[in-house]
Amino acid sequence: MVYRLGPAYPGSQGIDSLAELLALLPCLQAVVLVGKKAQKVEKHIRAVAPQLNIFTSPHPSPMFVNRKPENRSLLLNDWQHVQKSLAQRR
Repeated sequence: MVYRLGPAYPGSQGIDSLAELLALLPCLQAVVLVGKKAQKVEKHIRAVAPQLNIFTSPHPSPMFVNRKPENRSLLLNDWQHVQKSLAQRR
């Protein structure tokens, strides 16, 4: 299941909503922060939900993917790492 929030950067109203959302998801095991904007809230997530595994990934925009040939592989490697980590926890 994928949840998307509005902007949740430090100092925004979305940051409070993020804590509320995480509290409603007691079985949540991991969060993938996709892109630099999402990654700005990593410290906040670690503070309000230290039990979560947090992964990061570049944003899969065409600008990123097409900028360098190796960027596609970077994305795939990040997501494969997430998949393997979650599979080990089952």
